[in-house]
Amino acid sequence: MIKWCMYCQKFQGESEPFDNYAISHGICVACESKGFEKLDAEMESSMRLAGLYQQLMVAGSTQDMPLALETMAQARREGVQNIDLLMGVIGPILWKVGDLWSSGTITVADEHRFTTFFNAIVSDMEKNDLYFQQNRKSENVAILLTIAPRNVHYFGLHSLNLWLHANNINSILSDKPCSIDTLRPQIEKLKPKFVGFSVTLFEQIPETLALCDEIQNEFGSNAPKLLLGG
Repeated sequence: MIKWCMYCQKFQGESEPFDNYAISHGICVACESKGFEKLDAEMESSMRLAGLYQQLMVAGSTQDMPLALETMAQARREGVQNIDLLMGVIGPILWKVGDLWSSGTITVADEHRFTTFFNAIVSDMEKNDLYFQQNRKSENVAILLTIAPRNVHYFGLHSLNLWLHANNINSILSDKPCSIDTLRPQIEKLKPKFVGFSVTLFEQIPETLALCDEIQNEFGSNAPKLLLGG
C-alpha cells in the first residue's frame, strides 16, 4: 500500500501488502514534529494540494491531457515533486487500470490508451525536472536501465528512472533494442555499477538470463551487477 501524509501531501513509502496500490493516509514524522496547532494553520495548503491530486486523478481517468498538464504545472508551482505525483497519483491509477483489465471491464486497447497517456505524462515530468535534465547526460552512471529482449514497454523504466533521480541515484535509460551488441558499447562507455532489465512476460526471462551470461563472460570481473525485475 502507498503511505501518504495527509498534511504535507507527500509520498512516504510503501507497506504491506505491496501488490495493493491503495493509499493509506497518515502523518509523517516531519509534520508531526510541527505540532497540530501549526498543522491546522497550514490545512488550507494541504487541502489545495489534495485537490490538485484529485484533479490529476480525474484527468488520468478520463485521459484529458490538457487538464493533466495544467494540473501538473500547478502542482510544480506548489512545490510538488515528481516522486509524489508518480507514487501518489499515477501509480494508483495504473493499478486500477490493471485491475479493470484483469477483470475484463476494459479491453487491451483501452489499457494501451491509458499507457500511452501516462507515457506522455512521464515525458512531461522528465522535461520539467531540472535535476533529471542536468544529470541525464552525465557519464557518472550508477545504473543503466534497459528493457529485456522482446519487451516493448518502457513506461515502468521511465518511472523508475525518475524515482532514482529523485533519490540522487544517477541512472540512464537506454532507448536501444536490447542485445549484447547494443549494451556492450554503453557498458564500456558509461561503466555502470548495475544494469537493470525490465521484464513484462515470463517468456522473456530465459533470453534475458542468456544475455546476462553473455555480459558476464565478456566483461569478466569488470562486469556490472545485473538486476532483473518487472
